[in-house]
Amino acid sequence: MNLPAIYDEDSGAQVLALLLRLTHQHHRTLLLVTHSLDVAARTDHVLRLAHGQLQTV
Repeated sequence: MNLPAIYDEDSGAQVLALLLRLTHQHHRTLLLVTHSLDVAARTDHVLRLAHGQLQTV
């Protein structure tokens, strides 16, 4: 079930920046699922699920 976001856009941007920074600093992988093309554009690698198939973007 999708629940509505509790934070505003500024808070969301701060949380995303923190997650991305920590991921890079600690050489870890972050699996992020989003419908936002703006969020996806900030990542190193994007996969798209279309018609049950994963596609590299």
